[in-house]
Amino acid sequence: MLRTLIFLAAAGLMPGQDTPPPPPPIPVVPLDVAPLAPPDLASPYASPRDGARHRFQFTLAQLQSSRNVQAAIQGFADAFAADRTYAAAAFNLAVLDAIGEKWPDALAAMEEAARLDPAGLDKLAAPSIERFRKLSVLESTPEGKLQRKYDEALYPVLQKLPKLSPADAMQEIADVGRIDPKRWEAPALLAGLNRSYDVAAQFLEIAARNTRDPQVKARLEKALEAARRELRYGAARADADAAADRGEYEKAAGLYENAWAAMPARASNGMEAASSWLLHDDTAHASADLARLRDSGDAELSQLAGAMLAQLEPIEPAAKSAASDARDFFKDPGSAQPAVLSDLIPAVDTSAMELLVRPLPKLVADPEPVVMLAALSMNPADAASAAVPEQPVARGPEPPPPAPVEHLANTAEIGDGRARRPVQVTSQPAAARIFVGDALNPACETPCTIQAAAGTYKLSLSLAGYRSEDREVQVAAKPVDLDVPLAQIRGNVVIDAPAGSALKVNGTPVPNPAPVELSLIPGLHRISVETGGAVRERTINVKPEARLQWKP
Repeated sequence: MLRTLIFLAAAGLMPGQDTPPPPPPIPVVPLDVAPLAPPDLASPYASPRDGARHRFQFTLAQLQSSRNVQAAIQGFADAFAADRTYAAAAFNLAVLDAIGEKWPDALAAMEEAARLDPAGLDKLAAPSIERFRKLSVLESTPEGKLQRKYDEALYPVLQKLPKLSPADAMQEIADVGRIDPKRWEAPALLAGLNRSYDVAAQFLEIAARNTRDPQVKARLEKALEAARRELRYGAARADADAAADRGEYEKAAGLYENAWAAMPARASNGMEAASSWLLHDDTAHASADLARLRDSGDAELSQLAGAMLAQLEPIEPAAKSAASDARDFFKDPGSAQPAVLSDLIPAVDTSAMELLVRPLPKLVADPEPVVMLAALSMNPADAASAAVPEQPVARGPEPPPPAPVEHLANTAEIGDGRARRPVQVTSQPAAARIFVGDALNPACETPCTIQAAAGTYKLSLSLAGYRSEDREVQVAAKPVDLDVPLAQIRGNVVIDAPAGSALKVNGTPVPNPAPVELSLIPGLHRISVETGGAVRERTINVKPEARLQWKP
């Protein structure tokens, strides 16, 4: 007796103790929500995204090992074709199209990725979209291709220019200039690097002639005039020094005045001219130059010129004059120091160049697991087919396009040659195939008018996704009308979520909370579960007669 009580206690069956009630059955709720797409009866994946994700992950792994860009382009294109909402596949396809310089294709794919994922990939895609759009335009014309080649070569040179020696800088810029001799940037940069005003002026002439920008042209012409002015000054000054060294003071004085006129800001030439006139005993010319120096505004030379004029007053009447031509002479003084042409040349705008050489973003990954439809099945026998299938390493020839769907005739004749009567057969929905007796080929599809001889016939109606229906028809003297409603084969999904979770199917709220078994029209359904403010979502390919389970 004691052993019996111990056994009953262990089993929870002591006299007077209640057995816990079994959990309530999960209700089955039929929903007539239209699917997002017809069911893919051949697909082993739980959803198009799972099939696309499998192709995506395989392609990414193969690309990392084989570096076969063309195969990867095809792989990501296949993934995107399998799920047109798959932003990651579109993004990676765009990156690889760009590597292959298929700019219109890259632009279209990158724009699609940004549209599909505005909260994630949009910011990552934006710089590339701007670049692909520009390259698509440039690559459409020979002129655009040349512009791209020039800009892509010049941009890195400009970035490292401050670190290059003058000789190396001129060599690299000259190489860029050979790509398109009709551009202004290379000759202008060479002019700025050249120490010879004569050579720099030649480059500036080319640059000013090549540019189409009025503002750039104006600055280049100003730099060109500065170079030419330095040339005039340098020539006059060299000739003046040479004449003075030979003791030709009258000639030297005139040449120093020419150098001073070329660059009035360099007032030392005026003092050289006045001194040469004095050595030539021409106090009148010397006094005129000293008066101009006195009124030049140069603090040092102005004071010296005034003192010299005071010394000349006793012997030269012109030294007593209070007037000079300084106001007109110094109207365009030029520069006191040799002109730095690189400061006068306009800077090269690199914004468009930076756009062209902007680096591609890195490929994105998708670590989410691939779910097979068999893994959701409540039939234990399906577990064997839940493994993810292998992907082919290389694609073979493209398969031929599927044959067009054959539409049968809407009329048929059955029976021997005796007088026939019409049998009008319709179905709900239409397009059901009609088989007569044990025939393997359909006679026609609904709505169909069958001309039949008198007799009894067995008709079978078959339509994919619906249960077949058999009817026996007796044909006598009168026409026969036969209307056959077809019962749709549904698929069920058990939502094993916490009690009370709110459900939606394709955006339509489900009246019953979870847990619940949904009886659905076969096809692609997006099911969302909201529990405590958190929402989980899965798209499921519901096939006819399937019974699946999803545990969010």
